[in-house]
Amino acid sequence: MELVFEILNARLFVPPKLCQKTFKQAGGLIGRADDCNWNLPDPDRHLSNHHVAISFRDDAFFLTDLSTNGVQIGRNGRRLGKNVAVRIEHGNTFVLGDYEICAQLVRY
Repeated sequence: MELVFEILNARLFVPPKLCQKTFKQAGGLIGRADDCNWNLPDPDRHLSNHHVAISFRDDAFFLTDLSTNGVQIGRNGRRLGKNVAVRIEHGNTFVLGDYEICAQLVRY
């Protein structure tokens, strides 16, 4: 299984090559630091260097908020607690700083 995140909405221009990122079962990091697997432009610094971690266990992907400014789950405004892992379901949306991203789970 793979996890594909796609940017649905951003408050700034994002180069097309950065609009989508695939995570394999090894997981990874999303943020503004150069060492992130998905490094997103953020001149206003709303994203943390390492904003979220993606992990895989028990046949599922999880998103863990590592940030200062938080992660909003969906458009309802509910916030994910810091260092709390939430299971990612197909179609889930998350707001990280100025980015709204959607999760797609791809099964082999």
